[in-house]
Order: sequence, then C-alpha cells, then structure tokens
Amino acid sequence: MPTTLIALAAAQDLTPTDGAAPEWVHLMPAGRVDGAPVQGKGPWTNDNPQAVVTASMASGGRPLPIDYDHAIDLTIGTGAPARAAGWITSMEARADGVWGKVEWTEAGGKAVAQKEWRFISPVFTYGRKDGEVIRILRASLTNNPAIPQLTALAAAGLSPNQGDDDVNEFLKALAAKLGLDDSADKDKVLAAVESLALAARNTLKLTVDQYKALASAAGLPESADPSKVADAVKALAAAGKAPDPAQFVPMAMYTELRDQVAALASASSQKSAADRVEKALAAGKLTPAQKDWALTLAAKDPGAFDAFVDKAPVVGVVLAASSSAGQPPKAGSPLSTEEKAVSAKLGISEEKFLKQRDEEKAQ
Repeated sequence: MPTTLIALAAAQDLTPTDGAAPEWVHLMPAGRVDGAPVQGKGPWTNDNPQAVVTASMASGGRPLPIDYDHAIDLTIGTGAPARAAGWITSMEARADGVWGKVEWTEAGGKAVAQKEWRFISPVFTYGRKDGEVIRILRASLTNNPAIPQLTALAAAGLSPNQGDDDVNEFLKALAAKLGLDDSADKDKVLAAVESLALAARNTLKLTVDQYKALASAAGLPESADPSKVADAVKALAAAGKAPDPAQFVPMAMYTELRDQVAALASASSQKSAADRVEKALAAGKLTPAQKDWALTLAAKDPGAFDAFVDKAPVVGVVLAASSSAGQPPKAGSPLSTEEKAVSAKLGISEEKFLKQRDEEKAQ
C-alpha cells in the first residue's frame, strides 16, 4: 500500500506528576486522529492499534528513538548530529490508542522532568488512499504542538512516496537489481518489473511449446504428464531408434565435412593472399623484407592489406630497376643510370637510394 510520512504534534502533556519523566507515553490516539489546524493535514484513522504496534515493533527488537524537535528527520543528508532523548523499547495497544514504554537518556529524562520539553510528536506512515495509520517510526520531544512539522520534513527532502524507511530501502535495492538508478520512483520500478515479467512469460511459453513438441515426438498427447513423457523418451533412447537420415547426420560426418570446408577455405585464402603480395612486389609497393608480414596480413584481412598497398609509396622499384639490365647490381656498386632516374622520380637523394638498395641486397 502506498504510504506517506507525517509528523503529528500530539497533545499529550509530558509534565511529570512525581518529579520524573513518565515511563509510558501516549504515542497515537485510537480512532480518528486530527492534525494541527496549521498543518492542513489529516484526519487519519487508527482503527487497529494492535496492528500498528505489531508493525512498529517488527524491527527485530531494535528500540525506536525519541529525539529533540524532529532532529533525525530535519538533518537527513546534512551529517548533523541528532541526539536521542530516549528510546521506545516496547509498545502496547490500549483502549485509547498506542502507548510506548520509554527508556530515557539521562539528559532526556532530566529535560522532561524539569519541564524543558512538554509534548510528544510521533513520526508515522499511513495509507495515502484511506489515511489509515500503518506504523510508528519514531517520536520527538516538542514544545509547540502547532508547529507544521510536515513542511519541515518536506524541506528535508522526504517526498510523498518515501514514507516508510524499510519500503524506501527496498525500492532502492529493487531498482538497483533492475538496472535503474536511485532516483527511480515506484512507477519506473513497477514498469521495469512488468517488463521483466512479460519476458519471463514469453520464455515460459517457448518452454511449453518445446515440451508439447517433445511429447508429440514421443507418441504421446501434448497434455501428457511430464513423467510419462520422460519415460517415453528414455525408452526410445534405450531402444536405439535410428534418427531420420533426412533430418539428422552423424556427428562424425558433420565434423569431417566441416574440417574439409575449413581446409578449402584456408587454401583459397592463402592463394589469394599470395597473388596479392606478388602483385604488390611487382608494382614496387613492397620490399622482399616485407613479404612474410604481407602474406600474413593479406590472408587474415585482405581489405586492410589492399588499403595499405593503395597508400604505400613505390619503394620496391629499386630491385625492378636494377634488374632491367639483367643481373642486379652488387652491394657497394654505384647507381646505374636507371637507378638514378628512379631516385630522381621518387624525390630521394642518390646517397639515400644507394643505401636503401644495399640494405635490401644484404637481407
């Protein structure tokens, strides 16, 4: 049920009658609960005090704090301290509502006993649609029952659907599991849950369809009991019923054919790579030292190899030019007329051209 957080400035006067802070405090009236006029909120209803007690104390025995002027709620996110004046250790449902047994701190008990604080104000959650009180979260000492605490709580960053701390933490945890961030409201969380449920239903439908097909293949009706379908499948397997050759092939045959296709594809790839490299060498786009690297690249990624060759300068013309006269020049021999022409065409000095030629010859 959607809940909202509210702080009620109750009218109970905590003035001690015996010089000490009271052990029991009246936290929530029974029946109709009216808010202070300046709050403009309410009324609420507390028709089942025992249910409120049960929900409020369902924290595994952890006591509920009583602070000063709603310091816990007003300092959320600020890091400011919120000292406790006392702790609600148990609750009782009585004819006039919910009562809490308090274990006062030394300072809190003394402040109440000396009339420094006179009134109690519970912080609770309620159903947004019916206004029914659900759970008391904590309480606070206050000296002005008419203070519009709801405004202060809203200023502290509590939104209408952030009432119950446990519910809010659950929504955050659920949002995280669904891949949503902490700012996701309940509508986004519900939408994500519905989407997940739809996907699950679709998966289940496929599973049901597969089960029906299995039952039919076993010669049983689609509505057959799962145990009978399992027994029928086991019987077929034990009988060694041969599969339909038009639908299935032996695994060995499949593996052999797959390997043959892979070998043919590899051979074709290697031949294509070799052709590409030879053309690039003939065009002077590669040097003999680059041949092994080029074969690997051309076989692995023909597109990348072609792109490299398109952009590569003519560096292998040294050998082409030097072999045009028959025997290639020896290392250390001066440049021929053809080699000088090539170096001039490429814009390379004769000294650099000669050095490159001799390095290639040495490889």
